[in-house]
Amino acid sequence: MKDVARVAGVDKGTVSRVLRGDPRISDATGRRVWEAARELGYRMDVTARGLSSGRTGLAGVLVPSLGEWWVGPFLEGARRSLGAAGWDLLPLESGRDPRGALRGAERLVARRVEGVLWAEGRILPPEGFSLPTVRWGADEGACLGLDAPGVLRGVRRAFPGRSFRYCGGPGALFPFLSRLEEEGEGLPLALVDGAPTLPPGPSLWCGDARIAALLGLCCLPWGAFEIGVAAGRLLQRRLRHPEALFPKLRWLVHPRDSRGEPLPREGKRKP
Repeated sequence: MKDVARVAGVDKGTVSRVLRGDPRISDATGRRVWEAARELGYRMDVTARGLSSGRTGLAGVLVPSLGEWWVGPFLEGARRSLGAAGWDLLPLESGRDPRGALRGAERLVARRVEGVLWAEGRILPPEGFSLPTVRWGADEGACLGLDAPGVLRGVRRAFPGRSFRYCGGPGALFPFLSRLEEEGEGLPLALVDGAPTLPPGPSLWCGDARIAALLGLCCLPWGAFEIGVAAGRLLQRRLRHPEALFPKLRWLVHPRDSRGEPLPREGKRKP
């Protein structure tokens, strides 16, 4: 910064204000500083800036496993919304273990992240975890979740009178679909939700629409990218207004055929 100030003919404090985007700096001075910075190949030291400002620009993300199919699209969506505001992501995994989640929470605090996307729906943050947090599947605070009654209605309407068999696994995203098992009659439709193998007979794939298309199956999609975008935007609001109350954001999804087209539903479509 001293070198930039010398070339631009200003003091070091003016360089600092220009780089921070201080509106009190004139356009002419700002242009001189930026031209000097480009000429010298100057790059801002983000760590030093964090030490002086008390901010790190880091948002933590805790997921069950980085190998889950939805984690990549989810992180890309969160990066898309948070990155536009100058935030970087620090993803960690819990291993679906409360002790792993506790260690992850401790690491996030140690790395001085400013907010957290807690995408480990089955494990709660540890007691006393005070960082601004957006959770998946929670019922209070800043959180996102699926509209379970609406999803159940959508499946019933898409397959009227059909019986169902829920096939869940460790990576299940729609565990409430098991409520459909006592309904309908005839050959059951398998609801494949994180199961390691595909059962025989007709199936509705739950989760990754790309896999459903490859298998030629109908799909109940889980919009990981869109949920990541929404989670990132909600975390920004949470950081700006840490004491505010936030309603739960609920997502409604509908079954689609193997080409990705919505299956016909009874009644009129709501806007």
